[in-house]
Amino acid sequence: RFANAFTPTPVCSPARACLLTGRTASQVGIHDWLQEAEVDVGDRDWLVDDITLLQLLHDAGYSVALSGKWHLGQSHLKPRGADYHFGLPRWQGAHNEAYVYVDDDGEFVELDGNKSAYITDHAIEFLDQAPADRPFFLNIGYIATHSPYGRQHHDPAVTALYQHASFDDIPAYNTHHWVKNEDGPGDSPPSALLRDRYIGYYAAVTEIDNNIGRILDKLEELGQLDNTIVIYTSDHGCALGHHGFWGKGNSTRPLNMYETSLSIPLIWHGPGVAAGQVIEQTVDHYDGFMTLLDIAGIAPDPERRYPGQSYRAMLQGDRPEWD
Repeated sequence: RFANAFTPTPVCSPARACLLTGRTASQVGIHDWLQEAEVDVGDRDWLVDDITLLQLLHDAGYSVALSGKWHLGQSHLKPRGADYHFGLPRWQGAHNEAYVYVDDDGEFVELDGNKSAYITDHAIEFLDQAPADRPFFLNIGYIATHSPYGRQHHDPAVTALYQHASFDDIPAYNTHHWVKNEDGPGDSPPSALLRDRYIGYYAAVTEIDNNIGRILDKLEELGQLDNTIVIYTSDHGCALGHHGFWGKGNSTRPLNMYETSLSIPLIWHGPGVAAGQVIEQTVDHYDGFMTLLDIAGIAPDPERRYPGQSYRAMLQGDRPEWD
């Protein structure tokens, strides 16, 4: 577990671009979220001048899949380098609803129910059919714990787990002065809406935990769990009223750089990873990109001026000099 892992930019689309290309938001040209429901945004390939992790691993012989969120333009199309794709075209929507997905054949299919479950179903489908003679790379992109918040967006059986929770770990809410279009519950907690959002968020966390458990169970069933590196992370942090705003860096104008928006989970498990470590060195998604290339034996192109560096030695238990 990395105790000090951060996103290079506290907003979804540019953070995903940094993770998948290993380059800065300015190098890629994305600084805020992409409203893919607008045709001129959604139909554009925002990474047309970049080479993604999916492409690099595919060219290195990996079977590559994306199940879930892409959010970098052309989400209705199979990303370059992907052999398998189950996606969220245009706008990602809510967590439980009838929604039109795009399947591996490029067909639009409407499914009614929980998005995390459907994304997991198709990740498992890929694992079941992945070629046995090739290594695989599977990118799973959930939308939980993103907005919309509130218990009504989640399974009542899960929200019931937090019906009587104290939520003492969440600080009192008072609107930040940079928030111009406040959609929060007001500054008089504990309001019913405030508590409703807390319950919804905690339910979303549990929803992700349960579905990741399904992925690990499938890897174990296939005899691949001990032969697979599993990485758990996120594109950015999330505030539940912390500092007086909801969401991430672009919840305020100007964008904020609070640690709540920048701090991300980062856990590695698998072969070549020494178990039980808590690594204190500060790392980010640029470094994660370079580490994956290092493990896959892919030499980075120096002409692309990647800002990160591999922390593979740390995973193995060493502590090299690190700035």
